[in-house]
Amino acid sequence: MITFHLPGEVNVTNVLVAGGCEDDILIGMDIITLGDFAVTTFEGSTRFTFRYPSQGHIDFVEEAEREEKRQANTEKRRQQSGLSRRRGGRRGSGLDPAG
Repeated sequence: MITFHLPGEVNVTNVLVAGGCEDDILIGMDIITLGDFAVTTFEGSTRFTFRYPSQGHIDFVEEAEREEKRQANTEKRRQQSGLSRRRGGRRGSGLDPAG
């Protein structure tokens, strides 16, 4: 039996282990299901993170869809503001068309 130390000062006591190497780790579902666990690889660096207690679901597909929608809305607003500026520039310029 060991005490398993996770990031964020999370300690899981009395964990039964079968053995292993000094440098490798295998985290079982008994630990993972206690909280939220994610593994990411970005720019060649792999990281894992764990939070306890769980604070909600992590859904990368949902996150990507929200970001795509946000970007589309931003682009739409940018295009609309460009149109209104052109219209306003012609109508509200304050110049006398007669001369």
